[in-house]
Amino acid sequence: MKKLSYLSLLLAFAGLTIFSACKDDDDAKPAAPTATAPSSIPSVTVGGSVDITFTVNTPGGYKSASVTQSAGSATISSQPTAGDQTGSVVVSYTAGTTAGAASVTITVTDNSDQTVAQNATVNVSASPVPTISDIPETATVAAGGLLGPVTANLAAEDGLASLSVTKNGQAFGTDVTYSGETSATYDFQYQTSVEEANSTITFVFTVTDSNGDTNTATHVLTVGDLPTKDVFSSAEGTGTVTWSSDTVYVLRGFVFVNDGQVLTIEPGTVIKGQPGQGSGASALIVARGGKIMAEGTAESPIIFTGLADDLNGSVPNEENALWGGVILLGKATNNNNSIANEKSIEGLPTTDDRSLYGGSADDDNSGIMRYVSIRHGGSVIGSDNEINGLTLGSVGSGTTLENIEIFANLDDGIEFFGGTANLKNAVVSLCGDDGIDLDEGYRGKIQKVLVWHTTQTVSSSDPRGGEWDGGVGADEEAMPFGSPSMANITLVLEDDNEQEVTQKEAFLFRDNIAGGLYNSIIVGHQGAAAVEFRADKESSFDRYLADELNISNNIFYNVNGVTDGANFANLFNVKEENGTATPADVTAFETDMTTNNTFVNPGFGTGVSRFTPTASEVTSDLMTGLPTGLDDLSYKGAIDPGATDPFFKDWTLTYDAIQ
Repeated sequence: MKKLSYLSLLLAFAGLTIFSACKDDDDAKPAAPTATAPSSIPSVTVGGSVDITFTVNTPGGYKSASVTQSAGSATISSQPTAGDQTGSVVVSYTAGTTAGAASVTITVTDNSDQTVAQNATVNVSASPVPTISDIPETATVAAGGLLGPVTANLAAEDGLASLSVTKNGQAFGTDVTYSGETSATYDFQYQTSVEEANSTITFVFTVTDSNGDTNTATHVLTVGDLPTKDVFSSAEGTGTVTWSSDTVYVLRGFVFVNDGQVLTIEPGTVIKGQPGQGSGASALIVARGGKIMAEGTAESPIIFTGLADDLNGSVPNEENALWGGVILLGKATNNNNSIANEKSIEGLPTTDDRSLYGGSADDDNSGIMRYVSIRHGGSVIGSDNEINGLTLGSVGSGTTLENIEIFANLDDGIEFFGGTANLKNAVVSLCGDDGIDLDEGYRGKIQKVLVWHTTQTVSSSDPRGGEWDGGVGADEEAMPFGSPSMANITLVLEDDNEQEVTQKEAFLFRDNIAGGLYNSIIVGHQGAAAVEFRADKESSFDRYLADELNISNNIFYNVNGVTDGANFANLFNVKEENGTATPADVTAFETDMTTNNTFVNPGFGTGVSRFTPTASEVTSDLMTGLPTGLDDLSYKGAIDPGATDPFFKDWTLTYDAIQ
């Protein structure tokens, strides 16, 4: 009896195993088939015929298809081969004797006997429908290339009325109207952009006749890569040359624009840097006496990025150090006089004289950079030595720097080493260290700059929204004093709860720098707004006491942990690096700061308005009569609250990142 029971258990277990195996086989079925109807509604006259193409996907292998229709007749004229996973089912449809909408439905079955049904609508017209022909179904061009011109032939027995075009479902171009002619031609061409690389674009052409009958033609354009050209490091430099938007230029090492050379870069051009660290890094360097003429537009910015970036999301926003950066070196003065007013710029080998900067020509002109986006840079050259997004060594006031973006650089966003260059309309986003860094006696004007940090992307031990230094080491008291004038700056640190960071000051004036900060907004920083005090030498606090450093008419909120206006004074700090400031001077400083600045939530928006302020204080109590070279704007911060869009719309990656 016991043996029989044991045998019964074995049989039962085997049955369960077989059942389980069968269940697993059922669960392992391939994905169900799918079918897609044509994107445009086909038209046909009463009694006429038209082919309707359905796209099918059958992961389990194609088995069969059937067709039904609401009126007229339909047969399958073409279908995939048995077992195929993709293909097309073409239905030949003949309209009946009644005008109106008819439907054609296919049912597709795969080798696992899974089915899918898909319907297409047919417009059956009582009168002859117009026709549009000679538009190819597909074409492929390189990014930046031209499609066409393509000549389409239009015909309509009842007379032509109009032709319209859509691009990816949106109206494109201007509709063409006709006066009842029975035939016409239409020439079409399309200039692709760099940003459309590795994408597809669907154009649908719709012709309408005088009776309102329509017909369509669809063209699918595949946009490929731009052709590339390697630019290698060499003693000869780039030469005087133009880089055009129909080519991607790949920097292979430290590429110099030498003294006397001019590099012109067309709008829409993409320059990529090879990855690498140390001597294997890549950067574009404009040496003293060289010029860069990089004049992009809002519609066609000039983009510098890493080689791995396809400009279509292949690189995460926070990725950095994929290449080096852009470096401009000029002949303006600085106060680092250790080597006859010249030295080698950080981030480059000191063995190359082309890395030297400095001189006596404060009006020196290194060229133009306008609507330029510099992304994912910051290669490490050595210990504590990374390349900034944009480095400016003794660049003179004759240089134009407007509408500049630095996005996700490992080190600082923009750093000035002396010089007198002015900066206007800049965005520094998601960098690992300081947003704007000033050194060595910089004396230019900076206006309308957004610096956006997040705790996720900050990576250095002492990141600041602004690190504003006068001199260096023993040269802190050297002439010329650093004295920048800055207005309409927005400094933001967002805590995205990704990690803990110990951020230093929101901004720090130190090393004997003077100057001014006006009509700006500082939000969300973990450290104070600070001015350095030293007892052993001249310091920026001395410049403040001498009325040579002015911080006024700015908005502060949630800085140094202060979220209550009653504690406004705690937001500011006299940073005592050497010795102790007198209590009376500290109290006077805090009183001055709280009297001449405002504590209020600026009321930033969301999405594309993420840094657009809404508080009424943004447009009141403005500092006017700003230093020469700065504009008296009607608001505080970098973003105009009255504008429909921020100034960095469309041409920056920052705009995409905040949507």
